Amino acid sequence: MQSSTQKWEVSATSSKLNGVKADQAWSLLAGSYYDLHKYAPSIVVASKKVSDGIRHVTFTRAGSPTVYWSKERLLKMDQDERAYTYESVENTLGLVNMVSKVRVVPAGTDSCAVEWSLVSEPAPGLARSDLTSLLQAAASDTAKKVGEFLRSGAK
Repeated sequence: MQSSTQKWEVSATSSKLNGVKADQAWSLLAGSYYDLHKYAPSIVVASKKVSDGIRHVTFTRAGSPTVYWSKERLLKMDQDERAYTYESVENTLGLVNMVSKVRVVPAGTDSCAVEWSLVSEPAPGLARSDLTSLLQAAASDTAKKVGEFLRSGAK
């Protein structure tokens, strides 16, 4: 039997976004907490603002036709760290006491990367490697989409 104090700590970092400064990428992600679907392709339904700090996100896992959802509460928006932290209040992945952080980090003078990390109690029926793959896809796909958006000059 697993101890209820056991935690999974999982993190992933996108590949380097050349030609995109961390502040540029952060300005998009910081202003899109409720519209994360614009920059995270795995999110299939727009995030919906339920109330202040609460969003509802519907998403898929790579290679799976199953659609999952998570009701999430914003805990902290840190402009200096270029990060926001949120918790899942309820979700269909089975994650309990999940806290996640999305952060944009410099990767050289004119480049950056997206980091996505998560701490949670293990979920029944979900392998840690599946969770790692989910985060890696989220970080990589988000960084790619942010880079495409910024390079296109779209508003």
